[in-house]
Amino acid sequence: MVRGNRLAYYATMLYHTGSIILVNSLFLLIPGLYGYIIGESRVASYFMLFGVLLLGIGYIIRTILSATVPLTLGDAVVLTVIAWIIIPVIGGITLHLSTNMPLLDSLFEGVSGFTGTGLTMVTNPEAMPRTVLLWRSLMQWVGGLGVVVISLALFARGVTVARLALAEGREERIEPSIKRTVIAMLKIYVYITIIATLALYFAGMSFFDALNHAMTGVGTGGFSTHARSVGYYNSLFVWYAAILSMIMGAINFVDYSRLRREGFKHFITSVEVKTLLIIAFTGGAIVYIILSRNLSVLDFRLYTSSLFHAVSALTNTGFQVTSITDYPELVKVILVTLMVIGGSTSSTSAGIKIYRLVVFLKAVGWEVKRILLPPKTYFAPKIGARIVSDEVIRKVAVFIVLYIATLLVGSLITAYIYYSEGINVGFVDVLFETASAQTCTGLSVGLAGPHMPDPAKAVYIVIMLLGRLEIYPFIVVIAKALGRGG
Repeated sequence: MVRGNRLAYYATMLYHTGSIILVNSLFLLIPGLYGYIIGESRVASYFMLFGVLLLGIGYIIRTILSATVPLTLGDAVVLTVIAWIIIPVIGGITLHLSTNMPLLDSLFEGVSGFTGTGLTMVTNPEAMPRTVLLWRSLMQWVGGLGVVVISLALFARGVTVARLALAEGREERIEPSIKRTVIAMLKIYVYITIIATLALYFAGMSFFDALNHAMTGVGTGGFSTHARSVGYYNSLFVWYAAILSMIMGAINFVDYSRLRREGFKHFITSVEVKTLLIIAFTGGAIVYIILSRNLSVLDFRLYTSSLFHAVSALTNTGFQVTSITDYPELVKVILVTLMVIGGSTSSTSAGIKIYRLVVFLKAVGWEVKRILLPPKTYFAPKIGARIVSDEVIRKVAVFIVLYIATLLVGSLITAYIYYSEGINVGFVDVLFETASAQTCTGLSVGLAGPHMPDPAKAVYIVIMLLGRLEIYPFIVVIAKALGRGG
């Protein structure tokens, strides 16, 4: 690349980064304004100052630079990774300044917030200013849909939109153009957040708690305004309202569009919707059977908590209603399995995703069918009305292997850190906590927190980002840095 083209390339990348910073700086102003209204002016001033400063920086960048070089898909991936590092760091630094949390803890909280993980360094949310609590929830709400996707809805144009959306995992369309798709997704997101807020409020939460838990519920993030999470509300009505919010967040936005266009029958018969509900209720039943000491009498409360944690794991939300630290190891392994499966594609959930799981399992059946059929017999592998190509099957298989390998490596590194620090923890607990970080879930058996060794905090920061962007973007960035990319 000649010098002039290289400068134009960097200017284009910086221009789009400025756009993303500008849009996301606006969200800092929301808790800032709220803090001034409720009298938390000292804390609010940090959010307002930081928000205005970043707003100015983003505006100046967009004013003095221009996007003259078309982005390749590789460039879009790099830009997405940069955005997903910058925005959580900004969120973390704001927390550091406004709460005096240690910097590493604040960065952990920022990454956990925007990635929708929910593992937290805050041990007593009740003691935090409401301004900060709102910011923690807003981080997860924004991160759930995607810091890049929300920015696209306002600024990006043409092929840039398509490539950035693809890089952040939002390639499915529910409108003719990607930009209209992004705007439609944002509208749906607002609607289901309002529904979740009303459900939680009428179930018994205060409006502030209902709004915060709705944002972190449909954002499948799991931050709570209480140390006991949703369990603070000792109410089955609240628990089921929270289950509703988590499931709504884990449903594919394409299926929501089908609900609007084709009605409830087509919505409920969607492969992903059906599979999500079947796995959730089956997982809840299995957990209940293991935990129950008397299957002859239904313990409805225990069943509800079992279902709640199964849904929380599968949707990668992380809400809890009871402590799971002392759960049997078999239950923890089941919850790890649900976390790894994750929610639907084009939802706010992480994990492998249900569609990939369905493709993988059906591919096994298709391969058996090929063996049993007469030679040269042709059949088209389908899921619903969609034909599944061999290339898709290959990509799914490679991703699942890579995902599980990353989880095992992350768990071994974390276990070694605890071992080197002289801290005795079981490997199942380490696997559980690492899976919770990589799948951006937030369920915890007590390892994550301010008491974690600093190296483990740093490892989990990386793991959370890997999980949110599904690993490949970071491999692309490394490949480009080594000169192996386009």
